[in-house]
Amino acid sequence: MKRILIAEDEVMLLKSIEFKLKKDGYEVVAVSDGQAAVDSFLTESFDLVVTDVMMPYKSGLELC
Repeated sequence: MKRILIAEDEVMLLKSIEFKLKKDGYEVVAVSDGQAAVDSFLTESFDLVVTDVMMPYKSGLELC
């Protein structure tokens, strides 16, 4: 199963993306700030990372 990390600080948008991807059969890890995304990325393996640009603690650009 493909794993996707979603980093988005707007909760409703994060939940809707997560719901759609899970419905389509992906394993999803959803986080709400840039530092949590970095921590997840360093400790887990992902096939794709979808990130917001402006987030607390670290921006999506810093994450990239």
